[in-house]
Amino acid sequence: MAEFLWQGRDGASGAWLPTYLRVMVSHRSGAVVGYAWFDTPYAGPTAPALTAATARARAADAARGDARYAGLTAEDPVLEAYAAYTLNSTQTAPRLM
Repeated sequence: MAEFLWQGRDGASGAWLPTYLRVMVSHRSGAVVGYAWFDTPYAGPTAPALTAATARARAADAARGDARYAGLTAEDPVLEAYAAYTLNSTQTAPRLM
């Protein structure tokens, strides 16, 4: 199965938004076998709460004491805006993570 994702992006900050379309296509038949569309309105801030260097340093500090992460290198952080959900899929207040 192939999966395709189209996701909204904030033009000013470049943050990925929680609005997206995901389509799953069968390799065998070429038929669409599933899709999901999340049109979650997000009106919160999209500017980063911390710099990329700070995000990278915090991730490195958190991983430093865990042997599972030994030898890994960090890539540039990606800024994303998320809308929070409860387990029953009821939308709650959006937030930037």
